[in-house]
Amino acid sequence: MELGGFRLVRVLGEGGFGTAYLAEQLGLGRLAVVKVLRRALLESPRRDAILARFDTEVRAATRLQHPNLCTVYTVDRTSDGAPAVAMEFIDGEILRSRLERLAGHPMAVAELVPLFRQLVGVVRAVHAQRIRHGDLSPNNVMLTMDHDGQRLVKLVDFGIASLLDSSDADFAAGTPGYSAPEQFRGETTTASDLFGLGALLYWAATGHELFAGVAPEDIVAETNRWQLGANPHDVNPDVPAGLAALIRGLLDPAPGMRPSLDEILEELDALVTPHAKSVARRVLIVDGAEAIAPQVGAQLAPYGVRIAVTGDPRRATRSEGEFAAIVVNASLTAPRAGAIHAHLAEFLPDVPVLVVALGTAPVAWDDVPFRDRVRLPGGGYRLIELGETLRARRAAPTHAAAAAVSQTDGVPLATARTYLSGSQPTAAGHPTTGSGPTAAYESFLGAMPELLLELEAASGAPELPRLAERISGLARAARVREVEALATMIAALGDTGDLTDPTSLIADLSAAFIQSVRARAGLR
Repeated sequence: MELGGFRLVRVLGEGGFGTAYLAEQLGLGRLAVVKVLRRALLESPRRDAILARFDTEVRAATRLQHPNLCTVYTVDRTSDGAPAVAMEFIDGEILRSRLERLAGHPMAVAELVPLFRQLVGVVRAVHAQRIRHGDLSPNNVMLTMDHDGQRLVKLVDFGIASLLDSSDADFAAGTPGYSAPEQFRGETTTASDLFGLGALLYWAATGHELFAGVAPEDIVAETNRWQLGANPHDVNPDVPAGLAALIRGLLDPAPGMRPSLDEILEELDALVTPHAKSVARRVLIVDGAEAIAPQVGAQLAPYGVRIAVTGDPRRATRSEGEFAAIVVNASLTAPRAGAIHAHLAEFLPDVPVLVVALGTAPVAWDDVPFRDRVRLPGGGYRLIELGETLRARRAAPTHAAAAAVSQTDGVPLATARTYLSGSQPTAAGHPTTGSGPTAAYESFLGAMPELLLELEAASGAPELPRLAERISGLARAARVREVEALATMIAALGDTGDLTDPTSLIADLSAAFIQSVRARAGLR
Protein backbone atom coordinates (compact mmCIF):
# COMPACT_ATOMS: atom_id res chain seq x y z
CA MET A 1 0.00 0.00 0.00
CA GLU A 2 1.31 3.46 -0.94
CA LEU A 3 0.35 7.09 -0.41
CA GLY A 4 1.44 9.36 -3.24
CA GLY A 5 5.22 9.55 -2.94
CA PHE A 6 5.33 7.57 0.31
CA ARG A 7 5.90 3.82 0.62
CA LEU A 8 4.50 2.23 3.77
CA VAL A 9 7.13 0.11 5.53
CA ARG A 10 5.58 -1.26 8.73
CA VAL A 11 2.85 -0.65 11.27
CA LEU A 12 3.79 1.59 14.18
CA GLY A 13 0.55 1.48 16.10
CA GLU A 14 -3.23 1.39 16.08
CA GLY A 15 -5.64 4.03 17.30
CA GLY A 16 -9.38 4.43 17.45
CA PHE A 17 -9.27 6.56 14.33
CA GLY A 18 -6.69 4.82 12.21
CA THR A 19 -3.41 2.96 11.75
CA ALA A 20 0.00 4.64 11.87
CA TYR A 21 2.74 3.36 9.53
CA LEU A 22 6.42 4.04 9.27
CA ALA A 23 6.92 5.20 5.69
CA GLU A 24 9.68 6.26 3.31
CA GLN A 25 9.34 9.29 1.06
CA LEU A 26 10.36 8.04 -2.39
CA GLY A 27 13.13 9.99 -4.07
CA LEU A 28 14.24 11.66 -0.84
CA GLY A 29 14.74 8.65 1.37
CA ARG A 30 13.16 10.62 4.20
CA LEU A 31 11.29 8.74 6.89
CA ALA A 32 7.73 9.78 7.65
CA VAL A 33 4.65 8.60 9.51
CA VAL A 34 1.53 7.89 7.48
CA LYS A 35 -1.78 7.73 9.28
CA VAL A 36 -4.49 5.80 7.43
CA LEU A 37 -8.17 5.85 8.28
CA ARG A 38 -9.35 2.40 9.38
CA ARG A 39 -11.37 0.48 6.80
CA ALA A 40 -13.97 -0.51 9.39
CA LEU A 41 -14.83 3.14 9.91
CA LEU A 42 -15.34 3.65 6.19
CA GLU A 43 -17.83 0.79 6.17
CA SER A 44 -19.80 2.01 9.19
CA PRO A 45 -23.17 3.84 9.05
CA ARG A 46 -21.33 6.99 10.12
CA ARG A 47 -19.11 6.95 7.04
CA ASP A 48 -20.03 10.43 5.80
CA ALA A 49 -19.58 12.02 9.23
CA ILE A 50 -16.26 10.24 9.67
CA LEU A 51 -14.94 11.40 6.30
CA ALA A 52 -16.05 14.94 7.05
CA ARG A 53 -14.30 14.77 10.38
CA PHE A 54 -11.13 13.46 8.76
CA ASP A 55 -11.18 16.45 6.43
CA THR A 56 -11.59 18.73 9.44
CA GLU A 57 -8.61 17.13 11.14
CA VAL A 58 -6.47 17.52 8.04
CA ARG A 59 -7.41 21.19 7.60
CA ALA A 60 -6.49 21.79 11.22
CA ALA A 61 -3.14 20.04 10.95
CA THR A 62 -1.98 21.48 7.63
CA ARG A 63 -2.56 25.13 8.51
CA LEU A 64 -0.47 25.00 11.69
CA GLN A 65 3.26 25.74 11.68
CA HIS A 66 5.17 25.74 14.96
CA PRO A 67 8.59 24.44 16.08
CA ASN A 68 6.89 22.22 18.65
CA LEU A 69 4.31 20.76 16.27
CA CYS A 70 4.71 17.69 14.13
CA THR A 71 4.90 18.85 10.48
CA VAL A 72 2.29 17.55 8.02
CA TYR A 73 3.72 16.77 4.57
CA THR A 74 0.74 15.80 2.47
CA VAL A 75 -2.90 14.71 2.49
CA ASP A 76 -4.14 12.18 -0.03
CA ARG A 77 -5.66 8.73 -0.56
CA THR A 78 -3.75 5.48 -0.41
CA SER A 79 -3.48 3.22 -3.43
CA ASP A 80 -6.58 1.35 -2.24
CA GLY A 81 -8.62 4.50 -1.64
CA ALA A 82 -8.32 5.07 2.11
CA PRO A 83 -7.93 8.68 3.31
CA ALA A 84 -4.44 9.23 4.76
CA VAL A 85 -2.02 11.91 5.90
CA ALA A 86 1.78 11.85 5.84
CA MET A 87 3.66 13.67 8.57
CA GLU A 88 7.08 14.17 10.08
CA PHE A 89 8.83 11.17 11.63
CA ILE A 90 10.22 12.17 15.03
CA ASP A 91 13.24 10.31 16.33
CA GLY A 92 12.73 10.35 20.08
CA GLU A 93 10.62 8.99 22.90
CA ILE A 94 7.13 9.69 24.12
CA LEU A 95 6.68 11.57 27.39
CA ARG A 96 5.14 8.45 28.95
CA SER A 97 8.44 6.61 28.56
CA ARG A 98 10.35 9.41 30.25
CA LEU A 99 7.93 9.61 33.18
CA GLU A 100 7.89 5.84 33.62
CA ARG A 101 11.70 5.81 33.83
CA LEU A 102 11.47 8.13 36.84
CA ALA A 103 9.94 5.13 38.65
CA GLY A 104 7.62 7.03 40.97
CA HIS A 105 9.93 9.99 41.57
CA PRO A 106 8.94 13.54 40.59
CA MET A 107 10.63 15.18 37.64
CA ALA A 108 13.33 17.67 38.63
CA VAL A 109 12.29 21.31 38.37
CA ALA A 110 15.21 21.98 36.01
CA GLU A 111 13.71 19.45 33.59
CA LEU A 112 10.02 20.09 34.24
CA VAL A 113 10.00 23.85 33.60
CA PRO A 114 11.55 24.00 30.09
CA LEU A 115 9.62 20.91 29.00
CA PHE A 116 6.24 22.27 30.00
CA ARG A 117 7.04 25.80 28.82
CA GLN A 118 7.45 24.38 25.32
CA LEU A 119 4.29 22.33 25.64
CA VAL A 120 2.23 25.29 26.86
CA GLY A 121 3.64 27.41 24.04
CA VAL A 122 2.51 25.02 21.33
CA VAL A 123 -0.93 24.58 22.92
CA ARG A 124 -1.27 28.37 22.90
CA ALA A 125 -0.45 28.38 19.17
CA VAL A 126 -3.06 25.69 18.53
CA HIS A 127 -5.72 27.58 20.48
CA ALA A 128 -4.87 30.84 18.70
CA GLN A 129 -6.02 29.17 15.47
CA ARG A 130 -9.37 28.27 17.06
CA ILE A 131 -8.33 24.63 17.27
CA ARG A 132 -8.34 22.32 20.25
CA HIS A 133 -6.02 19.35 20.35
CA GLY A 134 -8.41 17.21 22.36
CA ASP A 135 -5.97 14.49 23.45
CA LEU A 136 -3.09 15.95 25.47
CA SER A 137 -1.80 12.66 26.82
CA PRO A 138 1.75 11.38 27.49
CA ASN A 139 1.59 9.31 24.29
CA ASN A 140 1.04 12.43 22.19
CA VAL A 141 4.00 14.41 23.51
CA MET A 142 7.33 13.46 21.91
CA LEU A 143 10.76 14.32 23.32
CA THR A 144 13.58 14.72 20.80
CA MET A 145 16.64 16.96 20.22
CA ASP A 146 17.05 20.08 18.11
CA HIS A 147 20.09 20.86 15.93
CA ASP A 148 21.93 22.30 18.95
CA GLY A 149 21.44 19.20 21.05
CA GLN A 150 18.77 20.81 23.23
CA ARG A 151 15.60 18.96 24.21
CA LEU A 152 12.72 19.71 21.85
CA VAL A 153 9.10 18.93 22.68
CA LYS A 154 6.84 17.91 19.81
CA LEU A 155 3.06 17.71 20.09
CA VAL A 156 1.71 15.00 17.80
CA ASP A 157 -1.50 13.28 16.73
CA PHE A 158 -4.39 15.49 15.92
CA GLY A 159 -6.41 12.28 16.01
CA ILE A 160 -9.37 13.98 17.67
CA ALA A 161 -8.55 17.64 17.06
CA SER A 162 -11.41 19.64 15.59
CA LEU A 163 -12.27 23.23 14.82
CA LEU A 164 -14.29 25.18 17.36
CA ASP A 165 -17.15 25.54 14.90
CA SER A 166 -17.34 21.76 14.40
CA SER A 167 -18.47 19.06 16.81
CA ASP A 168 -18.86 15.31 16.85
CA ALA A 169 -19.62 13.70 20.19
CA ASP A 170 -18.70 10.26 18.84
CA PHE A 171 -15.02 11.26 18.71
CA ALA A 172 -14.83 13.66 21.62
CA ALA A 173 -13.42 11.55 24.41
CA GLY A 174 -9.64 11.38 23.95
CA THR A 175 -7.57 9.34 26.41
CA PRO A 176 -9.22 8.40 29.74
CA GLY A 177 -7.16 9.79 32.58
CA TYR A 178 -6.14 12.82 30.50
CA SER A 179 -9.54 13.82 29.15
CA ALA A 180 -11.73 16.32 30.97
CA PRO A 181 -15.13 15.20 32.28
CA GLU A 182 -16.95 17.32 29.70
CA GLN A 183 -15.25 15.44 26.85
CA PHE A 184 -17.20 12.30 27.74
CA ARG A 185 -20.38 14.36 27.35
CA GLY A 186 -19.34 15.48 23.87
CA GLU A 187 -18.66 19.04 25.09
CA THR A 188 -14.97 19.40 24.27
CA THR A 189 -13.54 22.95 24.31
CA THR A 190 -10.08 24.49 24.52
CA ALA A 191 -10.49 24.31 28.31
CA SER A 192 -10.44 20.51 27.93
CA ASP A 193 -6.81 20.79 26.83
CA LEU A 194 -6.06 22.58 30.10
CA PHE A 195 -7.28 19.52 31.99
CA GLY A 196 -4.90 17.37 29.95
CA LEU A 197 -2.02 19.70 30.79
CA GLY A 198 -2.98 19.43 34.45
CA ALA A 199 -2.90 15.64 34.31
CA LEU A 200 0.53 15.69 32.67
CA LEU A 201 1.85 18.17 35.24
CA TYR A 202 0.38 16.03 38.03
CA TRP A 203 2.41 13.00 36.91
CA ALA A 204 5.58 15.05 36.43
CA ALA A 205 5.25 16.83 39.80
CA THR A 206 4.23 13.84 41.93
CA GLY A 207 5.84 10.90 40.15
CA HIS A 208 2.47 9.14 39.82
CA GLU A 209 -0.26 9.13 37.20
CA LEU A 210 -3.45 10.92 38.13
CA PHE A 211 -5.51 7.71 38.18
CA ALA A 212 -2.82 5.31 39.33
CA GLY A 213 -4.47 2.20 40.74
CA VAL A 214 -7.84 2.87 39.08
CA ALA A 215 -8.97 0.25 36.57
CA PRO A 216 -9.13 1.71 33.03
CA GLU A 217 -12.84 0.94 32.75
CA ASP A 218 -13.50 2.90 35.97
CA ILE A 219 -11.58 6.08 35.11
CA VAL A 220 -14.46 7.80 33.33
CA ALA A 221 -16.86 7.19 36.21
CA GLU A 222 -14.22 8.35 38.71
CA THR A 223 -13.64 11.58 36.76
CA ASN A 224 -17.36 12.30 36.62
CA ARG A 225 -17.63 11.94 40.40
CA TRP A 226 -15.13 14.70 41.09
CA GLN A 227 -16.28 17.90 42.75
CA LEU A 228 -12.78 19.40 42.92
CA GLY A 229 -9.49 18.82 41.17
CA ALA A 230 -7.11 16.26 42.67
CA ASN A 231 -4.60 17.70 45.15
CA PRO A 232 -0.96 16.79 44.33
CA HIS A 233 -0.05 17.18 48.02
CA ASP A 234 -2.06 14.04 48.75
CA VAL A 235 0.61 12.10 46.86
CA ASN A 236 3.70 14.29 47.24
CA PRO A 237 3.69 16.92 50.02
CA ASP A 238 6.91 18.40 48.59
CA VAL A 239 5.24 19.81 45.46
CA PRO A 240 5.68 23.62 45.65
CA ALA A 241 2.48 25.19 46.97
CA GLY A 242 1.93 27.41 43.95
CA LEU A 243 2.42 24.55 41.51
CA ALA A 244 0.09 22.33 43.53
CA ALA A 245 -2.62 25.01 43.48
CA LEU A 246 -2.15 25.45 39.73
CA ILE A 247 -2.45 21.72 39.05
CA ARG A 248 -5.51 21.41 41.24
CA GLY A 249 -7.11 24.28 39.35
CA LEU A 250 -6.30 22.75 35.96
CA LEU A 251 -7.95 19.52 37.07
CA ASP A 252 -11.13 21.24 38.19
CA PRO A 253 -14.17 19.41 36.74
CA ALA A 254 -15.73 22.78 35.85
CA PRO A 255 -14.07 24.09 32.64
CA GLY A 256 -14.58 27.73 33.58
CA MET A 257 -12.62 27.30 36.82
CA ARG A 258 -9.38 26.20 35.15
CA PRO A 259 -6.42 28.59 35.03
CA SER A 260 -5.22 30.05 31.75
CA LEU A 261 -2.12 29.19 29.75
CA ASP A 262 -0.60 32.49 30.92
CA GLU A 263 -1.07 31.43 34.54
CA ILE A 264 0.70 28.16 33.83
CA LEU A 265 3.66 30.04 32.37
CA GLU A 266 3.77 32.43 35.33
CA GLU A 267 3.85 29.55 37.79
CA LEU A 268 6.55 27.74 35.84
CA ASP A 269 8.65 30.91 35.82
CA ALA A 270 8.16 31.33 39.57
CA LEU A 271 9.65 27.87 40.12
CA VAL A 272 13.00 28.91 38.63
CA THR A 273 13.13 32.62 39.53
CA PRO A 274 15.11 33.33 42.72
CA HIS A 275 12.99 34.85 45.51
CA ALA A 276 9.89 34.79 43.31
CA LYS A 277 6.56 34.06 44.94
CA SER A 278 3.65 32.29 43.36
CA VAL A 279 0.96 34.91 42.77
CA ALA A 280 -2.62 33.96 41.91
CA ARG A 281 -4.30 36.12 39.28
CA ARG A 282 -7.86 34.79 39.47
CA VAL A 283 -10.78 36.13 41.46
CA LEU A 284 -13.52 33.73 42.55
CA ILE A 285 -17.08 35.05 42.57
CA VAL A 286 -19.54 33.22 44.81
CA ASP A 287 -22.66 34.27 42.93
CA GLY A 288 -26.41 33.98 43.28
CA ALA A 289 -29.62 34.37 41.31
CA GLU A 290 -29.10 38.14 41.02
CA ALA A 291 -25.75 37.68 39.32
CA ILE A 292 -22.95 40.11 40.08
CA ALA A 293 -20.37 38.37 37.87
CA PRO A 294 -20.94 40.54 34.74
CA GLN A 295 -20.45 43.81 36.64
CA VAL A 296 -17.52 42.56 38.71
CA GLY A 297 -15.85 41.01 35.68
CA ALA A 298 -16.17 44.22 33.68
CA GLN A 299 -14.40 46.18 36.42
CA LEU A 300 -11.54 43.69 36.79
CA ALA A 301 -10.97 42.69 33.15
CA PRO A 302 -8.63 45.61 32.27
CA TYR A 303 -6.18 44.47 34.94
CA GLY A 304 -5.54 40.99 33.56
CA VAL A 305 -7.66 39.40 36.27
CA ARG A 306 -9.52 36.23 35.30
CA ILE A 307 -12.89 35.50 36.82
CA ALA A 308 -14.13 32.12 38.02
CA VAL A 309 -17.76 31.83 39.07
CA THR A 310 -19.37 29.30 41.39
CA GLY A 311 -22.68 28.96 43.16
CA ASP A 312 -21.16 26.76 45.86
CA PRO A 313 -19.49 28.70 48.70
CA ARG A 314 -17.56 25.56 49.68
CA ARG A 315 -15.50 25.98 46.51
CA ALA A 316 -13.88 29.06 48.04
CA THR A 317 -12.76 27.36 51.25
CA ARG A 318 -11.19 24.50 49.28
CA SER A 319 -9.19 26.73 46.95
CA GLU A 320 -5.81 26.54 48.76
CA GLY A 321 -4.11 29.46 47.06
CA GLU A 322 -5.88 29.29 43.69
CA PHE A 323 -7.49 32.72 44.01
CA ALA A 324 -6.07 36.17 44.67
CA ALA A 325 -9.38 37.45 46.05
CA ILE A 326 -12.94 36.27 46.60
CA VAL A 327 -16.11 38.26 45.89
CA VAL A 328 -19.37 37.18 47.53
CA ASN A 329 -22.84 38.15 46.29
CA ALA A 330 -24.53 40.09 49.10
CA SER A 331 -27.94 38.66 48.14
CA LEU A 332 -27.02 35.10 49.12
CA THR A 333 -29.21 33.70 51.89
CA ALA A 334 -28.39 29.99 52.18
CA PRO A 335 -25.90 30.49 53.68
CA ARG A 336 -25.98 34.24 54.18
CA ALA A 337 -23.28 36.35 52.60
CA GLY A 338 -22.16 37.57 56.02
CA ALA A 339 -21.63 34.02 57.25
CA ILE A 340 -19.64 33.16 54.13
CA HIS A 341 -17.47 36.24 54.65
CA ALA A 342 -16.81 35.36 58.30
CA HIS A 343 -15.90 31.78 57.40
CA LEU A 344 -13.53 32.85 54.63
CA ALA A 345 -11.92 35.52 56.79
CA GLU A 346 -11.12 32.84 59.36
CA PHE A 347 -9.84 30.12 57.03
CA LEU A 348 -8.24 32.31 54.33
CA PRO A 349 -6.93 35.28 56.34
CA ASP A 350 -4.50 36.38 53.61
CA VAL A 351 -7.11 36.49 50.83
CA PRO A 352 -9.17 39.68 50.42
CA VAL A 353 -12.91 38.96 50.57
CA LEU A 354 -15.43 41.53 49.37
CA VAL A 355 -19.22 41.33 49.67
CA VAL A 356 -20.87 43.03 46.70
CA ALA A 357 -24.44 44.32 46.40
CA LEU A 358 -26.18 45.69 43.31
CA GLY A 359 -28.38 48.78 43.27
CA THR A 360 -30.21 50.32 46.18
CA ALA A 361 -32.13 47.43 47.73
CA PRO A 362 -31.65 46.92 51.49
CA VAL A 363 -28.82 44.52 52.31
CA ALA A 364 -28.36 42.41 55.44
CA TRP A 365 -24.65 43.11 55.83
CA ASP A 366 -24.60 41.24 59.16
CA ASP A 367 -21.11 41.56 60.63
CA VAL A 368 -19.28 42.22 57.36
CA PRO A 369 -16.71 44.97 58.11
CA PHE A 370 -17.44 48.15 56.25
CA ARG A 371 -14.13 48.01 54.41
CA ASP A 372 -15.24 44.73 52.79
CA ARG A 373 -18.65 46.02 51.63
CA VAL A 374 -19.12 47.18 48.04
CA ARG A 375 -22.31 48.53 46.53
CA LEU A 376 -22.40 48.85 42.74
CA PRO A 377 -22.35 50.93 40.68
CA GLY A 378 -21.13 53.68 43.00
CA GLY A 379 -18.51 51.52 44.68
CA GLY A 380 -17.01 50.24 41.44
CA TYR A 381 -13.76 52.00 42.16
CA ARG A 382 -13.22 49.51 45.00
CA LEU A 383 -13.00 46.72 42.43
CA ILE A 384 -10.77 48.86 40.21
CA GLU A 385 -8.38 49.34 43.10
CA LEU A 386 -8.44 45.61 43.80
CA GLY A 387 -7.53 45.03 40.15
CA GLU A 388 -4.65 47.50 40.40
CA THR A 389 -3.41 45.82 43.55
CA LEU A 390 -3.45 42.37 41.95
CA ARG A 391 -1.68 43.66 38.85
CA ALA A 392 0.99 45.28 41.03
CA ARG A 393 1.47 41.99 42.90
CA ARG A 394 2.19 40.16 39.67
CA ALA A 395 4.52 42.89 38.42
CA ALA A 396 6.64 42.85 41.60
CA PRO A 397 6.25 39.39 43.17
CA THR A 398 9.28 39.79 45.44
CA HIS A 399 7.73 42.65 47.37
CA ALA A 400 5.32 40.73 49.52
CA ALA A 401 4.31 43.76 51.55
CA ALA A 402 3.08 45.55 48.45
CA ALA A 403 0.80 42.63 47.70
CA ALA A 404 -1.34 43.20 50.77
CA VAL A 405 -4.51 45.24 50.56
CA SER A 406 -3.87 48.11 52.95
CA GLN A 407 -6.59 50.32 54.33
CA THR A 408 -7.02 54.07 54.60
CA ASP A 409 -10.37 55.40 55.78
CA GLY A 410 -11.81 51.93 55.21
CA VAL A 411 -11.02 51.81 51.48
CA PRO A 412 -8.46 49.44 49.88
CA LEU A 413 -5.34 51.15 48.55
CA ALA A 414 -4.10 50.17 45.12
CA THR A 415 -0.82 51.61 43.89
CA ALA A 416 -0.41 55.39 43.86
CA ARG A 417 -4.09 56.10 43.31
CA THR A 418 -6.06 56.17 46.55
CA TYR A 419 -9.36 57.71 47.34
CA LEU A 420 -7.31 60.39 49.10
CA SER A 421 -5.73 61.25 45.76
CA GLY A 422 -3.12 63.92 46.03
CA SER A 423 -2.35 63.30 49.72
CA GLN A 424 0.87 61.65 50.85
CA PRO A 425 0.47 58.74 53.27
CA THR A 426 2.59 58.68 56.35
CA ALA A 427 4.47 55.61 57.52
CA ALA A 428 1.38 54.61 59.45
CA GLY A 429 -0.71 54.82 56.30
CA HIS A 430 -2.75 57.89 57.24
CA PRO A 431 -2.90 60.97 55.02
CA THR A 432 -1.31 64.17 56.07
CA THR A 433 -1.19 67.62 54.56
CA GLY A 434 1.30 69.76 56.37
CA SER A 435 1.19 69.39 60.13
CA GLY A 436 -2.49 68.76 60.76
CA PRO A 437 -5.97 68.12 59.38
CA THR A 438 -7.08 70.19 56.43
CA ALA A 439 -9.77 72.81 56.78
CA ALA A 440 -11.90 70.86 54.32
CA TYR A 441 -11.80 67.78 56.49
CA GLU A 442 -12.66 69.84 59.58
CA SER A 443 -15.71 71.25 57.75
CA PHE A 444 -16.73 67.77 56.66
CA LEU A 445 -16.28 66.39 60.18
CA GLY A 446 -18.31 69.16 61.77
CA ALA A 447 -21.20 69.13 59.31
CA MET A 448 -21.75 65.41 58.80
CA PRO A 449 -23.58 64.45 62.04
CA GLU A 450 -26.31 67.05 61.46
CA LEU A 451 -26.51 66.34 57.73
CA LEU A 452 -26.96 62.63 58.35
CA LEU A 453 -29.85 63.33 60.72
CA GLU A 454 -31.45 65.62 58.12
CA LEU A 455 -30.93 62.99 55.43
CA GLU A 456 -32.70 60.35 57.50
CA ALA A 457 -35.59 62.74 58.21
CA ALA A 458 -35.86 63.59 54.50
CA SER A 459 -36.18 59.97 53.41
CA GLY A 460 -38.57 60.06 50.45
CA ALA A 461 -38.83 63.87 50.53
CA PRO A 462 -37.91 66.18 47.61
CA GLU A 463 -35.00 67.74 49.53
CA LEU A 464 -33.17 64.41 49.89
CA PRO A 465 -31.14 64.76 46.62
CA ARG A 466 -30.00 68.29 47.59
CA LEU A 467 -28.83 67.11 51.01
CA ALA A 468 -26.98 64.21 49.41
CA GLU A 469 -25.33 66.59 46.93
CA ARG A 470 -24.14 68.76 49.81
CA ILE A 471 -22.63 65.75 51.58
CA SER A 472 -21.00 64.67 48.33
CA GLY A 473 -19.39 68.09 47.89
CA LEU A 474 -18.04 68.16 51.43
CA ALA A 475 -16.68 64.63 51.12
CA ARG A 476 -15.06 65.45 47.78
CA ALA A 477 -13.28 68.46 49.26
CA ALA A 478 -12.17 66.39 52.24
CA ARG A 479 -11.10 63.56 49.92
CA VAL A 480 -13.22 60.92 51.63
CA ARG A 481 -14.07 58.94 48.55
CA GLU A 482 -16.38 56.30 50.00
CA VAL A 483 -18.73 58.91 51.46
CA GLU A 484 -18.57 60.92 48.25
CA ALA A 485 -19.48 57.91 46.09
CA LEU A 486 -22.44 56.86 48.23
CA ALA A 487 -23.79 60.41 48.53
CA THR A 488 -23.46 60.93 44.79
CA MET A 489 -25.42 57.73 44.18
CA ILE A 490 -28.20 58.80 46.55
CA ALA A 491 -28.44 62.20 44.87
CA ALA A 492 -28.54 60.77 41.35
CA LEU A 493 -31.13 58.11 42.14
CA GLY A 494 -33.22 60.62 44.07
CA ASP A 495 -33.25 63.00 41.11
CA THR A 496 -34.42 60.29 38.70
CA GLY A 497 -37.05 58.94 41.08
CA ASP A 498 -35.41 55.50 41.18
CA LEU A 499 -34.72 55.58 44.92
CA THR A 500 -37.87 54.07 46.38
CA ASP A 501 -36.33 53.23 49.76
CA PRO A 502 -33.10 55.07 50.66
CA THR A 503 -32.84 53.53 54.14
CA SER A 504 -30.15 50.99 53.26
CA LEU A 505 -28.02 53.49 51.36
CA ILE A 506 -28.27 56.05 54.16
CA ALA A 507 -27.16 53.37 56.62
CA ASP A 508 -24.19 52.61 54.35
CA LEU A 509 -23.38 56.31 54.20
CA SER A 510 -23.44 56.62 58.00
CA ALA A 511 -21.18 53.58 58.31
CA ALA A 512 -18.78 55.05 55.75
CA PHE A 513 -18.57 58.29 57.72
CA ILE A 514 -17.91 56.47 61.00
CA GLN A 515 -15.27 54.29 59.35
CA SER A 516 -13.50 57.34 57.91
CA VAL A 517 -13.38 58.99 61.33
CA ARG A 518 -11.99 55.84 62.93
CA ALA A 519 -9.37 55.45 60.21
CA ARG A 520 -8.37 59.11 60.59
CA ALA A 521 -7.89 58.51 64.29
CA GLY A 522 -5.78 55.42 63.67
CA LEU A 523 -8.50 53.01 64.77
CA ARG A 524 -10.08 50.05 62.95
